[in-house]
Amino acid sequence: MSKAGEVHAVLGENGSGKSTLTKVTSGVIQPSEGRIFIDGEETRLPTPREAIARGLVCISQELSPVPDLNVHENLILRAPGSGLGPLPGGIVKHLRVVLVQMDGGNFRMAARIANLSLAERQQVAIAKTLVRNSRWLILDAAPCALNASLVNKVFTLIRPECARGVGVLFISHRFHEIEALADRISLFRNGALVDSFANGANGAHDYPAIISKRVGQKITDLFPVKPPPQAAAQEVLKLEGFGWTGPVAGPHTGRGDQS
Repeated sequence: MSKAGEVHAVLGENGSGKSTLTKVTSGVIQPSEGRIFIDGEETRLPTPREAIARGLVCISQELSPVPDLNVHENLILRAPGSGLGPLPGGIVKHLRVVLVQMDGGNFRMAARIANLSLAERQQVAIAKTLVRNSRWLILDAAPCALNASLVNKVFTLIRPECARGVGVLFISHRFHEIEALADRISLFRNGALVDSFANGANGAHDYPAIISKRVGQKITDLFPVKPPPQAAAQEVLKLEGFGWTGPVAGPHTGRGDQS
């Protein structure tokens, strides 16, 4: 369950069901069981178009910008009231403001997406999403190609969205991002919800407990404490004055043992 104005983070190992959850809630695939409720009313999301019409907008780890279109064409594609025609001046201004806030103020609107870096493509995808009239924003590992500074700027843009009542589903493998942004954390494992709890000082679990729940084992079982070295242990290998002169040949030459 996600609430208006709340950042709800989902944690889990690869294959735990996180991306499947985002695809169900964005209309990409249909659930094999269970039900979807929006504003307390049971509903179906047969297509991504229907999900977007209901205000459920996803920024996926599989980037959505069309590589053969330019920045401006990608920004207006399926934007509110645009089709592929001209955008109202207010939306264009908003798009540029969002790009500037994400250090994208130097983007040329005529630049082809295929010629941009991965991080720049993500900036375009995020800017495009933030200007939509979304009610629920899904971030599926979206800022993974951005550096820490840009990630913080994206988070700064998300908080005002929450303030106006937008719910955010946030999926990330970086725990420090979830710790900084999330109001609530849900843990998935093997396609099932394991636990859901508040984040922060009042949270029910600390970091080691969250990792243990995430992988289904105690962290001390996964990474046991190393025993201290034994002073009287038998010496196995000893190197003194180790080195060589001349070039070191690669193993494919068959001369890697020369010195």
